[in-house]
Amino acid sequence: MALAPADGYTLLGGAAGIFTILPAQKDKLPIDIGRDFAHVGMVVGRGAMAIAVPPRLGVTSFAEFVALVRAKPGEIVIGTNGAGTLPHYAGLLLQRKGGLPVTLVPYNQGGTPAAVADIMGGRLHATIEATFGLGGPLKSGDLQLIAMMSAERDPDRPSLPTVAETLPGLTAVGFMSLAAPAKTPEAIVRRLNESLNQALETPAVKQRFAELGIPISVLSPAQASAFVDQQRQIWLPLVSELEGR
Repeated sequence: MALAPADGYTLLGGAAGIFTILPAQKDKLPIDIGRDFAHVGMVVGRGAMAIAVPPRLGVTSFAEFVALVRAKPGEIVIGTNGAGTLPHYAGLLLQRKGGLPVTLVPYNQGGTPAAVADIMGGRLHATIEATFGLGGPLKSGDLQLIAMMSAERDPDRPSLPTVAETLPGLTAVGFMSLAAPAKTPEAIVRRLNESLNQALETPAVKQRFAELGIPISVLSPAQASAFVDQQRQIWLPLVSELEGR
């Protein structure tokens, strides 16, 4: 896609991992992900990863979860989206940087829904995902949130603690950026940004995103690029460290 004609007709809606994690995993990518894309704007705003558990686990806070994990090293299993995705690396952060002796199971087939199904079946104990990816199980009460991996508490959930309150410095924030080939003329990028932001600001779209719990960030191309670059600077050394590179 990065090598497509730079005419504004071929775009990439890329999740966080494509722009922040993939570059550190692949030594010989045919493109330079940091150089070969022009970020048009944010399709999905900055949403922190959340940790969710079933009520049967018997914990109601992240501090209680940490205590349980440390009391049963290796026995508490967290299922995540596939290996290399942001939820998986959020789990690795907890395990490696946070010192939590959990067992991680990335679901390369089926992703988070498959992990949630195994939680319901009693085969797993927790999952990590953006809250909008857990909407159904949260509404039904099959899962409950115990922490957010944001730097600060979510104003919509002020009673829900952050992981960083117990394990300082551990954050993981997801997003989806709309990107064009890097050589796309600035005027086209600007027009695409205006159209994207207008769509995100329409009442119907805002209402639907709100119903799904999907955050919206109306950003300029420069703001989107700066945010993605900031996240890349955070994750590139972390991924290299976590993978022992």
